[in-house]
Amino acid sequence: MSAEYVASRQAAGDLRSMREIAEEYNDMVIYPDKVRLNCYYYRHYSFVKDIQMIFCTVLGRKMKYAGGGDLRGGVICGTGDCFISAALEFRCG
Repeated sequence: MSAEYVASRQAAGDLRSMREIAEEYNDMVIYPDKVRLNCYYYRHYSFVKDIQMIFCTVLGRKMKYAGGGDLRGGVICGTGDCFISAALEFRCG
């Protein structure tokens, strides 16, 4: 994904080095997504959800949430605290 991002930025006329563009992608896309996922996991961890995540990973499926919830829109991470806008439950789909 980062290679595609770098290529698209360079094609759009970005004159920075590949490394600088890749670091931007990490800082703006990858890192915030990791923080959201880690905050959600920290606040909602359980043995059962761990097993569900393992099964979805082994089966190559994405995690879905009860009620059609989406982590990207529902998790707000502030200074040391995270809030979930709706109660979400894992389902493998």
